[in-house]
Amino acid sequence: RDLAFPQKPKINQIYEKNYKNDSHEKKRREAEAAAAKKKRNTLLTILAAVIVIAAVLVVTLVIIPGNNYRDAVALQQAGKYEEAITAFEALNGYGDSAAQIEVCRNSIKERDYQAAIALQQAGKYEEAIEAFTALGNYSNAAEQITETRYLKAKALSSKGDYAGAAAIFMGIKGYK
Repeated sequence: RDLAFPQKPKINQIYEKNYKNDSHEKKRREAEAAAAKKKRNTLLTILAAVIVIAAVLVVTLVIIPGNNYRDAVALQQAGKYEEAITAFEALNGYGDSAAQIEVCRNSIKERDYQAAIALQQAGKYEEAIEAFTALGNYSNAAEQITETRYLKAKALSSKGDYAGAAAIFMGIKGYK
């Protein structure tokens, strides 16, 4: 037996114990690293899913309706009011599309009113009366019906159709 190194077996035991501890420590660190990596990957997957969902929502709720709204406004500005109304209705209340529908409807009425005035001025009295009647209570359409009848009676009178003119004048008694 070597008396100079009596502790050798104990050193081997300590070394083996430390080696085993190091091995366990290494396995523990590897397990922690794997768990951290798995957690990171899970978080990245969730983040990517949230980003995709947000992008889909932005596209479907903002970008597409915004483009469709601009298209509807372009139709409105081009005087294609019926098409613009259809486009605004398809937006289901996006922005002020409901208000723009009313603007288009009023523009149609104004366009039809101006067409009725043009018919009246062209001496197409029956067509003008029909056009003003179709406008209902828009602007002074009812008053224009009476005015158109008056103008028709005057025209008939100037052509010598006094009976026709008298019948019309009797129907608008008290006007002018």
